[in-house]
Amino acid sequence: DENGCPDPDNDNDGILDANDQCPMDAEDMDSFEDENGCPDPDNDGDGIVDTADRCPLEPGPSANQGCPWPDTDGDTVVDPLDSCINTPGTVEYHGCPEPTDVVIGEGGIEIMQTVYFRTNRDVIESRSFALLDNVARLLIEHPEVQHVRVEGHTDTRGRLANNMRLSQARAESVMRYLVEHGVDAGRLEAQGYGPTRLIVENARTPDEHARNRRVVFTIIGANGDIRSEDSGPSADTIDR
Repeated sequence: DENGCPDPDNDNDGILDANDQCPMDAEDMDSFEDENGCPDPDNDGDGIVDTADRCPLEPGPSANQGCPWPDTDGDTVVDPLDSCINTPGTVEYHGCPEPTDVVIGEGGIEIMQTVYFRTNRDVIESRSFALLDNVARLLIEHPEVQHVRVEGHTDTRGRLANNMRLSQARAESVMRYLVEHGVDAGRLEAQGYGPTRLIVENARTPDEHARNRRVVFTIIGANGDIRSEDSGPSADTIDR
């Protein structure tokens, strides 16, 4: 001001050159970093110029005209990729909730899958580990379920004594797995019933025999058995 000459503003954007980081390019005055004197053709950096961007301050894909895709249920899976738009879920399941294979019903533990064993043995197959992990997690999260009987059941084929031993060994194997995964052993007991509690009497077909081979979790209450829920048929076949 001392020299009596006006300060130059070569790009006529209202920001004097002395304070203008882009003295030859006019600021676009779009309410985004307008004080630096430089134009901002793509404010949100999404590769879509502001003049064609419906949401110039929010990055979004060109398929949605520069706006972010909505996420109606707030599960971080955007609606175009979400198979359950109105229900929160996980990325792994495309925006839908994880399948629930273990729940506590009215007094019982409901198992929606099968506990698989090696044929004629009490060795749990690895494909059942995730299921039993969920059983353990459920019991740990619900201490109000004070006592559970793990039951083993077989079909009628073979010798009764062998089936009784096998069912007991399998029940103990499942119980041991739960204890190893954090469940207090004092909350569990194992009981093998062999073929004495059949679902299908006089079973003839492989499917009917499979329904009788099962693991059952029974919640034990102060007044005795409350309810039992089984895991469905076992896929193994007992060698004779």
